[in-house]
Amino acid sequence: MISLFSHLRAESLKKVISPNEIQRSPAPIRKTSFFTSLNSWVDRFSAGKYNGVICFTDGIDTSGDSIDTAVAKLEKSSIPHLFIPITTKLRTLPYAKFARLESATSAKAGSEVPVTSIISFSGLDSSEKLNLTVTENNETRIYSSDIPVKSPATQSKTVKFSVPLHDPGTHQFKALLSSAGKVLSKVEWSIQCVRKERTRILLYQGGLDWGTRFFRTVAALEKEDFSLDVRFAPGSFGPKKVNIKGLNAPFPSFDELEKYNIVIILKMRKKQISSKIEEDLRRYIRNGGALLFIIANTVNAADYAKSPLEKLLPVIFESDLGNPAKFDKNTAAFIAKMKKYRATKARTGPYKHEYNSALNYSVKVPPLTEMKLTREGEISPIFNYLNPGKTNDKSELKLSLPRFQDFALVVKEKPGASVLAVHPFFKNKNKNRILIAVQQYGLGKSAVLATDPLWRWKLSLKSTDQSYRQFWRQFLGWLTAGAKSGPYWVLANSLIDTGKPSRFLFKIPSVSDMKFKDMKFRIEDISRETLTPLSLSQDSPREFSVKFTPKHESSYRLVAEKNGETVAEALFSSSPNKASKELDLLNPAIETLETLSETSCAEMVSTSENFNLKNWIFSGAEN
Repeated sequence: MISLFSHLRAESLKKVISPNEIQRSPAPIRKTSFFTSLNSWVDRFSAGKYNGVICFTDGIDTSGDSIDTAVAKLEKSSIPHLFIPITTKLRTLPYAKFARLESATSAKAGSEVPVTSIISFSGLDSSEKLNLTVTENNETRIYSSDIPVKSPATQSKTVKFSVPLHDPGTHQFKALLSSAGKVLSKVEWSIQCVRKERTRILLYQGGLDWGTRFFRTVAALEKEDFSLDVRFAPGSFGPKKVNIKGLNAPFPSFDELEKYNIVIILKMRKKQISSKIEEDLRRYIRNGGALLFIIANTVNAADYAKSPLEKLLPVIFESDLGNPAKFDKNTAAFIAKMKKYRATKARTGPYKHEYNSALNYSVKVPPLTEMKLTREGEISPIFNYLNPGKTNDKSELKLSLPRFQDFALVVKEKPGASVLAVHPFFKNKNKNRILIAVQQYGLGKSAVLATDPLWRWKLSLKSTDQSYRQFWRQFLGWLTAGAKSGPYWVLANSLIDTGKPSRFLFKIPSVSDMKFKDMKFRIEDISRETLTPLSLSQDSPREFSVKFTPKHESSYRLVAEKNGETVAEALFSSSPNKASKELDLLNPAIETLETLSETSCAEMVSTSENFNLKNWIFSGAEN
């Protein structure tokens, strides 16, 4: 050991930048000249009569030099080299950027389109503050929010907001992420706003319910906006021998299903939902449809726990109802009371069935309970009809909140879901029980109303009160805000990585009369003002796709046109993945080190190996 390091001096050691200094550096070090350094030290150490070299390195050379010169130099050297691959865990340079931005590419005039942005940042000082600003057509600011930085650790924040659409046409949006007035990241996207068209609703139910009648009322009052088709699943009217022609109807085929903007599943038992229905619903929502699942029976809801259909929903239902000890006294008493109440609702005779209307009026009906809105519920467009400025009467405002009689027990919401309303006093682990939750699913939306269809609330209101109609109008309108009747582009994320291929989908709905063969496609690089024709491949009868790799950071526009007129377009941005580039430099280039160690005087060993360093030193060193 002494002979090996006898000529080492402190001033001869190369100073390495510390992790803290790297973090404060204004720009990352992008190039390393490992091969040139190796050539230099072989000559220098030979002249200095060193006995050996132990090199702790990642072996990466980004200068573009050839490894051949380094191999040749080692072959001529008489100094033994030991290469030890090192993975250095360093904090990345400070950065803040958009990681994702999800938005519908087409929506109806008069709707508010939900947008979800995921922001990633690291290494920022806790005193700094990020600002997210969204503008429309580079002029009108429509959203602004400050994002606090609590620590320099790597963090991701999800920010949700809505953009209003008023006039038909293409609306362009830009989101800027800035700090201290400096723009750190940006993303552009567009939404094609189409004229209002009637929303087609399929109500598929597994039993008779008074709520159906009131759904029809809403649809009738809003006949310019909604149309309602009602189908009863097989088994909705009792024993199979009871066959009333025209009442039982099969679930639509997938092609039929796509003609609807929203599907409502009401009072449906798990055994009435086949695996084919579950799969069709999954494809339907992922492609841009909307699903509203209404259930109030806790026992029936438990059957859906961990089912394929529950995977489509924003919540997880209680499944273990046979253990009363897990519930608080109020919840256990409520379950027992509703079980007793439902037991009195059965008819007698050949039409006996648990879902038929009550004939025994001697049982006390459970009281109505008003929902409690969460913070997200208060700012949601679904409940913006609750304007406190319209009245100073708190009791009147209270009546405007949806009120329910029965509800199903939900354990919790899923990651990314938004909880809009909860039970005012029933809780699970100190959190109020969820009643209304919504989420994005693929390109569509799903929602759960874990109560009855609220028709009793309607009966409790004055005849002039429009709260019930306004709630359903806005709930259904929000769910179908991205409903599409013409051709449209599908972008799961409006921000893609430069240099990486991304797949874009183009879809022609079954309700459209346009043909794929009559269309032409192109992509426009907006910053460089270049056009590139696109050739799409057919994935299914009405779905087509194309892969595109952006070569540089820019904004791009996808265009579909017929007879020279644009029928669909979508704007997106590309940017380099800055964080991954910094981290890639920290992983050792094992192949490079193996090549160097193939020379006669070099060897590579891992720090995890049982290597006798003393034997290696004295095997080739002079005493």
